[in-house]
Amino acid sequence: VHRLIALANTAGGADNITSVVVSVKGVGTDTHPEVEVDLPVELPLFGHFARPELADLGRACEQLRYPDKANVAVADGQDALLVVLEGALRLLDDGGGERGRIAEGQLLSRTTLRVATEGATRLLVVRWSRLSELLALRPRLAQKLLWSALQALARPPAG
Repeated sequence: VHRLIALANTAGGADNITSVVVSVKGVGTDTHPEVEVDLPVELPLFGHFARPELADLGRACEQLRYPDKANVAVADGQDALLVVLEGALRLLDDGGGERGRIAEGQLLSRTTLRVATEGATRLLVVRWSRLSELLALRPRLAQKLLWSALQALARPPAG
């Protein structure tokens, strides 16, 4: 209160100074409100994050759905981490030949990628450009994401 009065006096308000002090107390015991998360928490990549962290990460991601046998360019020149949530991808070379396969639950980091889907396919695309600003502000979140991604990339392919 004394600092507010001193500030008002220095701004030329010696004859009419009003200050209002408000004390707000929290209600309830829940320190973290329920957050809607649209990330697949069952995947090892996201298994170590708290709900508020998942909500922050979700803002840097998008989910894409493709029908069976779709030929698509994923990432289109933007650096991205791709996670196959459902279905599978066949990696294609420039001539349309197959270079490899990514199954459900596997990750791939690429700038541009031509793929063909096997079955109805759902991808999670984490855009590094969107993620970089968040990670600069939240270094602990960046460490957890990097560690989770390294663990997931180090796992041998299923099947």
